[in-house]
Amino acid sequence: MKFAFLTLLTMLAALAGFSQSMPQVDSVRLATAADYRAAEPIALQVSDYILSTPSDDKSLPRLNGTKFLLDWAEGTPDYSFDLDKNVIKYFEKDLDLMGVYTASLTTSAIQNKSIKDPKAITALAVKKFIAYITNAANKVFINSKLKKLIEVNQSTAAN
Repeated sequence: MKFAFLTLLTMLAALAGFSQSMPQVDSVRLATAADYRAAEPIALQVSDYILSTPSDDKSLPRLNGTKFLLDWAEGTPDYSFDLDKNVIKYFEKDLDLMGVYTASLTTSAIQNKSIKDPKAITALAVKKFIAYITNAANKVFINSKLKKLIEVNQSTAAN
């Protein structure tokens, strides 16, 4: 019995140690090109946090992360982001999903530095976004607009 309890306790401690946590973004300065470059690893951490935690429009860490990513994406000189209106129209009034999409764009751009075409980065980000919203663990309600986005993406991928 003691062994089972110790094993369970060890597993819980390991999970807590490996769980994603939101980096502190309040003190990150974004004023110069050097600031944006220095903040790139933080932008990736924030993106990973948002993409690895369930959707929650009341979560302050996710909202702060979304704001940080939007600020970073708007000012970074190293990446061009295409906030494609044809994609955003599917979730434009949902700030949490906007954060997921921005995190998807950020991750796609940083992990694919050799791709310079914003449309190609958008295509990768949409796939990542759809993978997030269709994962039941992320607790996203798939409304008719999101279903349409999934269908459009599937038909585009088939062509």
